[in-house]
Amino acid sequence: MNFSREDIDNIIVKYLHGEASSDEIQLLREYINSSPKNMDDFKEEYSVWSAYGALDIENKVSIEDALNQVLTTVNKKQRIGKLLIRIAATLFIPLLLLNVWLILRNTNAFSTKTITYNEITASFGTRSLVTLADGSTVWLNAGSKLKYPYQFEGRERIVYLEGEALFNVESNKKNPFIVKTNNLSVKATGTRFDVLAYSNDPKHSVILVEGKVGVSHWDEQKGISTYLTHLVPNQVFSFDTLTRESELSSEEIYKYIAWADGKLVFRDDPMSEVVKKISHFYNVDIELKGEQLKDYIFRATFDEESIDEILKLLKISSPIEYYEVTRKPLPDGSFQKRKIIITAREN
Repeated sequence: MNFSREDIDNIIVKYLHGEASSDEIQLLREYINSSPKNMDDFKEEYSVWSAYGALDIENKVSIEDALNQVLTTVNKKQRIGKLLIRIAATLFIPLLLLNVWLILRNTNAFSTKTITYNEITASFGTRSLVTLADGSTVWLNAGSKLKYPYQFEGRERIVYLEGEALFNVESNKKNPFIVKTNNLSVKATGTRFDVLAYSNDPKHSVILVEGKVGVSHWDEQKGISTYLTHLVPNQVFSFDTLTRESELSSEEIYKYIAWADGKLVFRDDPMSEVVKKISHFYNVDIELKGEQLKDYIFRATFDEESIDEILKLLKISSPIEYYEVTRKPLPDGSFQKRKIIITAREN
């Protein structure tokens, strides 16, 4: 279920005032239980409310003490600051508290510490090993890009991936590790898993080797994360970014992560998947001509072979022929991307 932050914040304010309907309370319960982060956020917002509860004019409680309590319990984030204003507006001294918030906002008291990021890209035909600040390691597949902070700040260790990477995450339950792609968010505390999310391929995947991970659909534009499922070892989760259909299966997973050992492993895979993997790794356009070829089942292991060697081996072991399209020069002096046409072998 999708949750609008603005709607949830409004429901929280009504709930804390005892004015929420049964339907709103049920929606709030589903939101809180949908992820550990939502639970933590609610606890923080409740602590804000508890601090404001000290503002009892009739009992002559010190306003200054109450404000100090608020400032020591508020999580310094923009969203909490906005919620603070909503709550303050319903209490006895809204103008005073609003002015306090405005002063804090103008002095950046609610802003988070600026995070400096690094980006690394693995060239086609290669793979790269990255060690993060927390000791976690990442194997980056060919044509992939990883954006990560020099130092992790806050409660979550967040990195951004385009392409494919194999993560070996250092365990830290208090500071979960999160991989964000343009469609998925994968959350772990300490585990080993692969994320496949090339921007030019609608099929994205998460493969779990060890431990446990949770997967959510991430809408970057709306800032909404919708929980999908969790994985246990030897499970593969596939997500179609166009249809939003998903599938979870248990199977032998080495073929999915063999690339980190420099191998391309195929185990009864259709030719369409074989050429797609080869295309990604070597940055070559490979076109299959003939519908019968797409479902042809292939089984092989390639270990550090070049693209030309792989094509020759495919021809020997499969009923195919192939030829290369002549490349034309571009205006800048470079040449078009290499293109291979594969056809069925004539009897």
